[in-house]
Amino acid sequence: EALARDRFLAEVNPRLFSSAEGETIWRRLRKDGKIIVLADGLEEALVGTNAEPERDTIIRAAIRRAHQQRLPLVIASRPHDPLRATDAAILNLEPLSYEAALAYIGGDETTTPDERRLAWIVETADVVEAPLYLQITRELHAQGLLEPTAAGQRGVVDTRGVDRSRLRLALLQTWERAITYGHLREEIPLNRAERIAALEHMSALACIGLGRDRLEVDLDEIPVPGVVAEVQRRLVQMDEATGDAPGVRNVDVRLAAAWAAQLELVELRGDSVRFPHSLMQAYLGSRVLDAALLDPDYCREALQRPRPGREFLIGLVLHSRAGEPGGQDEQPDLVTPLREAATDRDDNKVLDIYAAALEIDCVAAAPEHEGIAAEIQDRWARIHAHDSRTLDEGKLALVRRFGEAARTIDGRRRSGAQFGARPAYEPLYAIACGERSYPVQLAAAQELGVGGDAAYTALRHLLAAPCTTCEQQRADRSAEGAERPVPGPGASNDTLRAALASAWLAPMLLGTIGGQGSGPEERAIEAQARADLGQWLRHVSQDGRQAGEEDLPISLEIALAQGFKYAANRRPMQPDARRETRMYLAEQALEMLKNARYWFSQLTLIHALCLLNLSEGPKQPAGRRGTAETTVQHWLDAVGRERPDYGRLPGTSVGRPGAPVPPHPFVQEAAELCVLALKTGRPQRYCWIDESGIIGQVGSRNLSGANVERRHRLWIPPSAGWTALDERAQQLVADVLLLLNLADRGEQPSERERRLRRSNRLDLPPCITHYRDALKPGRTVGTAISSVPGVSCVDGCMFELCPYPPKGVQPRVEMSEAFCRRQEMLLARTARHSLSRQAPWQEMKVAQLRRFWTEMADRARGPRPRTSLADQRRRGSRS
Repeated sequence: EALARDRFLAEVNPRLFSSAEGETIWRRLRKDGKIIVLADGLEEALVGTNAEPERDTIIRAAIRRAHQQRLPLVIASRPHDPLRATDAAILNLEPLSYEAALAYIGGDETTTPDERRLAWIVETADVVEAPLYLQITRELHAQGLLEPTAAGQRGVVDTRGVDRSRLRLALLQTWERAITYGHLREEIPLNRAERIAALEHMSALACIGLGRDRLEVDLDEIPVPGVVAEVQRRLVQMDEATGDAPGVRNVDVRLAAAWAAQLELVELRGDSVRFPHSLMQAYLGSRVLDAALLDPDYCREALQRPRPGREFLIGLVLHSRAGEPGGQDEQPDLVTPLREAATDRDDNKVLDIYAAALEIDCVAAAPEHEGIAAEIQDRWARIHAHDSRTLDEGKLALVRRFGEAARTIDGRRRSGAQFGARPAYEPLYAIACGERSYPVQLAAAQELGVGGDAAYTALRHLLAAPCTTCEQQRADRSAEGAERPVPGPGASNDTLRAALASAWLAPMLLGTIGGQGSGPEERAIEAQARADLGQWLRHVSQDGRQAGEEDLPISLEIALAQGFKYAANRRPMQPDARRETRMYLAEQALEMLKNARYWFSQLTLIHALCLLNLSEGPKQPAGRRGTAETTVQHWLDAVGRERPDYGRLPGTSVGRPGAPVPPHPFVQEAAELCVLALKTGRPQRYCWIDESGIIGQVGSRNLSGANVERRHRLWIPPSAGWTALDERAQQLVADVLLLLNLADRGEQPSERERRLRRSNRLDLPPCITHYRDALKPGRTVGTAISSVPGVSCVDGCMFELCPYPPKGVQPRVEMSEAFCRRQEMLLARTARHSLSRQAPWQEMKVAQLRRFWTEMADRARGPRPRTSLADQRRRGSRS
């Protein structure tokens, strides 16, 4: 508060008659609650001070004191230890969506070939991950330096056959050349030699900061000798090229820092400089890393605990992309020191180290991909962190880099590279089977699902298919000891996780198999993948089963349906590409819909069929009825049609033989939204891919006037959040998750399966339709008298699922405060919506719904600060 007050007075005092007047204005605004304090860089607070040993406690106490004093405080920080047990709501800042990023960069006007190329750069380089990449791409686009036809300008980005890291390096190098040649910061009166001198000296300081994991570097710090010599060599070379004497070779670091501050590369802070962008520090440091890595003392200091820093690892990856692919034999070995640094460490920093090692190794002349993957698999279960959020973020990043590296290795093998490394899909599958975090397990399965022929060939003998018909599989599995049966209700958690991963992969792998060719070998692999998918579908259908084959558990039926939706979300980049495979997937998804018995499986399959039926052609006008309604109604008519027992579930009065069975209310609503998705061609507004993913992030939209539709790899990208959904879809996904959180819980698979069967009905429980008070969402583990499902149900309820899982017992997915507040807003009456805006199944007063979502928002926010005894007495005297 004191810092904010000083900043406020510094801003307003020049326009006031006296400083006392500014103080009065501050106190008035503070009292009226019109002051919001914004703080940036919490991870740098108190670092290097006498208070550092007590830093975590001091920060937590300060935030709690601000909460108690009702100071509106917003803090930006990287995830680190003091955030644990902090008395504040924590909200992850998400990347922009691709469309919003393109609008920011300036590619929102047309869909010319150059604009499509820009969209490809944005998606391939994943520039939305960091604001710096967005800023650089925008500046280069404004100067025309991203266009391959800009022959009159230097440094156009080369995008031929590059991966994510190499394209990022190309963007940074092009930006550097634009700075030195004066295309950017042209108003700064510095010639090319002076700009290069500033870059070279700042590269040396950045390299020092990378080794010591610091954004701020003293100008008088002892530099690395090899780096100093390399910088001097480059400056001498510049003077010789320009013919200047004495030139820039004698420019000292302080003058270079002043020039760099004018170019906005650094911030001057007395006798030190601070790099405002950590990624810029990583890039500048990578320019001289080849000289620094020759110094064993520098490497030892950079890799010792608690280092290496994130920027140092990014610098190593950028350095590895500076040469030609496969040319690492002439450069220092970067992978071995990283693997040695990860030895005997189990903290979450190991995840960052291995992610960098995989990225560097996949372009090496002799990749050690399989050895690194084996180490990751062996260490995976032991890696831990104080904060589960930090651990999951590290695991997700490593899983994505793992999948990218495996695909890079496979691509090099197919192009004729002569090395013995193979994509290590088996360790990644083992990680997917053993991981307890649902988002991480799903991310690993999705990386496997895009592996195509190589992934299927490597995993064919491991996939936990529910039965075996192929003679080769029968021989392989008999050699292992026994065939793999369907995991039953008594299966362990590890067995069930393996079965879930295999159920996801059955349709996902089929969707990517065959993309490398159409020869006999590829056709045989595709035929085998279809046979494997047929094994799963036989356990859903009651026709054509073999002796001993039973229904899949509901959890596996859901996973198989989700696999169809994940496969359907891949958008064919060419209109006729993989048309036959998508038609086959649509046919099998419809067959499963006819036999699926659980409402959530049916809803998921309708979403999958919607995505599989989307086309790149002209959309049907929104006001006409016809193809979309007929198609979706056909799907609804097919629901449960081939199950004789469908509709005759315990406690239901519908389902007479031969009579039509009404669909589940959630399935009906999803089908109506799919009609709109098919008409508009915008599935992102009416469908979602993963419930936990869509609820877990707010998302972003392009709010500019233009509505340009671009073709991306996915119909619904991972950046999609709940704000992109239509209001009806937001209400639907909220109540779908409420019911799933009630049903899919328990320590053992048998408990979850029992409750899933209990919720397998064609109607909804009273706590969803009429009486939300029975859910009691505000309970915690400490205050809950009993957490046994059914103890707070309405009299006569056949579901026996209430109350809601107490806080402290992690449900399937925890809803954020922002999402719960949004549900409150959807219920508000406005001039446009004079009637209540409840969903059709919400047959209760709006006040009850609003009270429920307020309690859910408070649950996500955490406990309110306790008021002091003096405050309580003061309030009592006022009353």
